[in-house]
Amino acid sequence: MVRIVITGGIACGKTLFCAYLSKLGFDILDCDHIVHDLESPGGAAVESVRREFGEHVILADGSVDRKRLGDLIFRDEGLRNKLNAIVHPLVEDSMKFWFESEHSGVPVVVIPLLFELGWESRYDCIVAVVSDEQLQIERLVEKRGITREHAEKRLESQWPVRVKAERSDIVVINNGSAEALKKEAERVSCLLKMRYE
Repeated sequence: MVRIVITGGIACGKTLFCAYLSKLGFDILDCDHIVHDLESPGGAAVESVRREFGEHVILADGSVDRKRLGDLIFRDEGLRNKLNAIVHPLVEDSMKFWFESEHSGVPVVVIPLLFELGWESRYDCIVAVVSDEQLQIERLVEKRGITREHAEKRLESQWPVRVKAERSDIVVINNGSAEALKKEAERVSCLLKMRYE
């Protein structure tokens, strides 16, 4: 089975791009959604996170306080590595199960940290969704309500998008409107279906 992955930087529009692809007949699995499930009440990662980081990163409903944990890990690479050691094996298990299940359309997985994890060799085609760095920061500040300093820290914790673009098979530049991104999704859909259907 062909394996297609979408990656890119934070606040580059991967979610909207994938929503368009989904309407064009692709089955999308977003690793961020897997992580949300793992860290929700009763999720498989909650107890390990509690043991490693303490009770103060667990909310009253039993889920992981993603904002508080995010504040910790984006400032400290050692803590980030500890969290990754908990979460990434569970994500890999979920992805493996998903790829082996039935699909109505071409299966595509979204892995924002594909290159940081060293997982790129596992995929037949890599699509990178990228934006200008200043635009990424503006989107983080405006849409997620974090400080500019915090936004810059988040960008520093990932590879620069230009490097991700250089190492990808297809590049989508999202510096414009939602309509422009929709047209890019249509272009990529045609490319992928010609190659892999």
